[in-house]
Amino acid sequence: MKNKKIIRSNAKAKLTTLLTSCAVVSLYIATPAQAQNISKPAIDALLADGGGQVKIYTFPENNAQTSSNPASASANVNNQEQNKPVQNIEPASGNGQSFSFGQSITAEEPGVTDSEETPMMPPEEDKKPCCEPDLSAKFELKGGYLPDSDSRSDFTGYAKTSLSATGQINDNLDFKASLDIDHIQETGGHDFSETDVRYDENYLRYKNGNFSTTLGAQRVIWGRVDDIKPTDQLGPQDLRTFITNDYEERRMAVPALRSEYTMGDYKLDGLFVADLRQALPDQDSLWSFIDKDNGKILGVKTDPALTPLIQNATIDDDVSGIGGGGIRFSKTGDSADWAVTAQRARRNTPFYAVNPQILSAIQAGTPPAAALAGASGKTLEARYDWGWVMGGDIAIPIGSTILRAEGAWITDVPLHTTALNKTEADMAHIVAGAEFYPGDGDLRIIAQAAAVIYPDADNVIERTETYSINGTIHNEFDQGRWNAELDYAAGLNRKDIYLNPKISYKGLNSHELFVEYHFFDGNEETAGGFYKNNSALMLGWKYQL
Repeated sequence: MKNKKIIRSNAKAKLTTLLTSCAVVSLYIATPAQAQNISKPAIDALLADGGGQVKIYTFPENNAQTSSNPASASANVNNQEQNKPVQNIEPASGNGQSFSFGQSITAEEPGVTDSEETPMMPPEEDKKPCCEPDLSAKFELKGGYLPDSDSRSDFTGYAKTSLSATGQINDNLDFKASLDIDHIQETGGHDFSETDVRYDENYLRYKNGNFSTTLGAQRVIWGRVDDIKPTDQLGPQDLRTFITNDYEERRMAVPALRSEYTMGDYKLDGLFVADLRQALPDQDSLWSFIDKDNGKILGVKTDPALTPLIQNATIDDDVSGIGGGGIRFSKTGDSADWAVTAQRARRNTPFYAVNPQILSAIQAGTPPAAALAGASGKTLEARYDWGWVMGGDIAIPIGSTILRAEGAWITDVPLHTTALNKTEADMAHIVAGAEFYPGDGDLRIIAQAAAVIYPDADNVIERTETYSINGTIHNEFDQGRWNAELDYAAGLNRKDIYLNPKISYKGLNSHELFVEYHFFDGNEETAGGFYKNNSALMLGWKYQL
């Protein structure tokens, strides 16, 4: 009986210690200013009757800012890397991630976030030894069937392995090293395969108070709307399989120097991109921007003078040189998040200029075949011209709804005249939309409208006005094990349709199984029309260690 009393006494003491510890920590979190005035002897005395001890760790005064707004809270849920802060209102998503044709990415810091805030320091005994890295690996495998009889291939496959290591050298310096190994396969009718080993994020980052600078290959995303980001002109996408991969997978790291300085809710961000990195579809791939079989270029209307040149073209698509640079000034807060930016950047997608010798001969009346035979050099040259980008973005929470808008004025965009000469025009690109939750359940809807306008462009073969809608409809079932999603985009003034329904199962620990369909259709000068023979039913698997 005496032993039972001793056991009850010890259990009571431990329970008292636990509850008292929780109370002290809760007091600190709720009222940090008052909690800092509590002395350690007072705390020890408070715990003395319970027979226990509690360790008190120092909290930084400027810890991560929070928002009582439900919409802000919903945008802060899923951070993709440990010990990295999130911002209040960022790219469109129901769980803090920007969804683009089926996947997500948050972020502006290399890897993940837009804002730099000081995380709570872990206990000394929990800290890893200097330079001991966290290792991770991701695997993806998917294959698809192309049912259209006019498709160049019957089957397509994609495999990818991503390896990464992150670590901290000291309190001010951390690093990341990562690479991707992938393989693309197309078979049936026309065979094509490509295997690449490519660097991903590889950087050193120095932090000191409100200042940080990052040197190396890094993924930086500027902009706030879903998928179509007019102000994000300094970061390319991997378009080797067009948009059949998730946006997170398409987004590429670029060799750059980035410096960030935060002043409360304000942040000044500067970026210099040292190399113009591109990953375009191979000329033999069914996703190539140039269709030699039919004499077409993606986004350009069929032209009788241009068609024979494309069908017999040799193409210079080498890319090199500086990628550009820019600054962004942003503010986060409960009522709204906003940013303004100015950039000097090169185009992320190529403009195909016709060889001047061939062009002069055709304009003089020489038949295209003779003009091709009499010219030296490549038929078409891929160019990535410079332009100024000036714009901004804003996000406003209203209840559980987030309104977002983003726009940019981009100068010196290259276009083809009806005589196939190169000309330039300024472009206005505007996107606005909302993210909301009908019924306050798991159903999430993102709906946006976009406009691309060249106000002063005349006598060109490209489209001078494009109006469209796009978005995502997402729902979860069985406590998140099953996910159903539809990504969509449709032209308003031209038929241009993309639909991507997807069902995935995530109930196997770190595994994900999914089935999806990519549907394309539209007029010939649109992306949907250009790739209408490439609609594909795909099965896939993902796994993360």
